[in-house]
Amino acid sequence: MAGILGALFTCAGLTAGVAVWVVASAIGLAVVLERSTVIYTIVRVAGAAYLAYLGVTTLLASRRRPAPLEIAAVRPASRSRMWSQGMLSSSLNPKLGVFFVSVLPQFIDPHAALA
Repeated sequence: MAGILGALFTCAGLTAGVAVWVVASAIGLAVVLERSTVIYTIVRVAGAAYLAYLGVTTLLASRRRPAPLEIAAVRPASRSRMWSQGMLSSSLNPKLGVFFVSVLPQFIDPHAALA
C-alpha cells in the first residue's frame, strides 16, 4: 500500500502518538519526563534507536539488487505497519513531551477531577 492511502495511515499513527503525549501531559507524566533526566534520556535514546533501525533497514533494502532482466517486485507495507511506524515516531519523540509540558498546563485546571 502506498500513495495517499499509505500517507493517511502514517498520519493516523502520528496523530495517535501525539494523543499519547496529550494524555501523558494531562495526567502529569510529561512533567516527570521534563524533570527526570534519566527518563528523558531513556525516551531520547529509544527514539534515536528506532530512527537508526529505520535507517539501517532502508539502507539494507536499497542494497538488494534484482536479478538481471527481472522486475523488482516492491512489497508494499501493510496498513498496520504504516500506522505503527507513525505511532512510534511521534510517541518516542521527547520534544513532543517537552512541547506539551510547556503548552498544555495553561489549559488544564489542576483542581478539576479527572473523571
